[in-house]
Order: sequence, then C-alpha cells, then structure tokens
Amino acid sequence: MKLRYFLLRFLMVFAVGAVLIGCRDTKTADEKLEDGIEEVNEEIEDAVEEIDEEVKEQTENVNDAIEDANEEVDEEVREQTKEVNEEIKEVAEDVNS
Repeated sequence: MKLRYFLLRFLMVFAVGAVLIGCRDTKTADEKLEDGIEEVNEEIEDAVEEIDEEVKEQTENVNDAIEDANEEVDEEVREQTKEVNEEIKEVAEDVNS
C-alpha cells in the first residue's frame, strides 16, 4: 500500500512537472542570449556573403576595364608604330634620292 501511495505521488509530481515545463512560453536569460548570438552570427554570415559577392563583381568590373584599356593602348601603339615606320621610310627615301 505504501508503495502504491509513493508511486501515485511520484507520478502526480512528475505529471505536474512535465505539464509546467511543457507549457512554459518564456525563455530563460541563457536561452535568449543563445538565440541572440545565433541571430547575430547568421546576420554576420549573410553580410560576409554579400560583401564577398560584391567584391567579386567589382573585381570582374576592374579586370574588364583593364582589358579594355590594354586593348586600346595596344591599338594606339600599333597605329603610332605604323606612322613612325612610314615616316622612317619617307626619310630613308629622301636620303637615298
């Protein structure tokens, strides 16, 4: 009989405790802190990804601009070289005549 009474009492306390813990809506300070830290970490990761994407895009833009400038310089050098060669030919012809 005492064992039944003890078991019944234990089960009642256990049930009440389980209900109270299960129905708890408020978070402890530690839980709130952990949630806040997780949110901040996620925001930092998102910001890092956005910055990384922007840096890659800007790097591509700079590389494209450099390639375009190099092509323009190469073309200008070819034209100037052609003009100088023609002038040298003319001077050589004048000297030879």
